[in-house]
Amino acid sequence: MDTNKLKELKSKISEIMQPIALEPSGDPVVDFDLLMNIIRVGNANNDIYQKAFDAASSIKDRSAKMNALLDLMTEIDITLNAESPTEAPS
Repeated sequence: MDTNKLKELKSKISEIMQPIALEPSGDPVVDFDLLMNIIRVGNANNDIYQKAFDAASSIKDRSAKMNALLDLMTEIDITLNAESPTEAPS
C-alpha cells in the first residue's frame, strides 16, 4: 500500500468536500452532520468549526441542539488538546 498516494487522495477529497459542506442545505441537522464528519477526519479549518456552530445553533429540537453543541464542544477540546504541548507532571 502506497501511503503517499492515499495522503494525496485524502487531500483531493478534502478539497472537494469543504466547499460543498460550507454551502447550507437548508436542513441544519444535515449540515451539522456533514461538517462534523469533516472535523472528525481532521480536515477542518476555522470556517468549518464556525459553520458547524451555526448549524448546531439553528437546530430547532432542544435535545438535538444540545447534543450537537456538546458534540462540537468535544471535538473542539480534542483539537485543542492535540495542538497544545503536553505538560510534564511536577
